[in-house]
Amino acid sequence: WSAETIPVAMERYEFFNYLKGMVVSGDEKIVKPDPKLYYILLDRFSIDPEETLFIDDNAHNIDTARLLGFRTIHLVPEMNLKEELVKMGVLL
Repeated sequence: WSAETIPVAMERYEFFNYLKGMVVSGDEKIVKPDPKLYYILLDRFSIDPEETLFIDDNAHNIDTARLLGFRTIHLVPEMNLKEELVKMGVLL
C-alpha cells in the first residue's frame, strides 16, 4: 500500500492488529519489487527470510521475495488464503 492508503487499510482489515511491525513502500519511497525494500524489512526486524511468509498478489513481488529466500504465497482471486495458510502449517 502507499503511504496514503495504508491508514485506510489498517482501519478496514483486522489482520493489521496482529502485526508486530511493518514496512510500507510508500513511507520508504521504494517500490516493490526493488530488493532494497525487502532488505529494509529483514534488517529492521532482524528477520530470517526462510522463517518469513511473504504474501502478495503481484507475481513480480513474489519472484523477488522467493529469490531472497522468503516462503511465499502468490495470492490470486480464486485462492482461499486460510486454506493455504493451513496447508503451510501457519494456521491450525
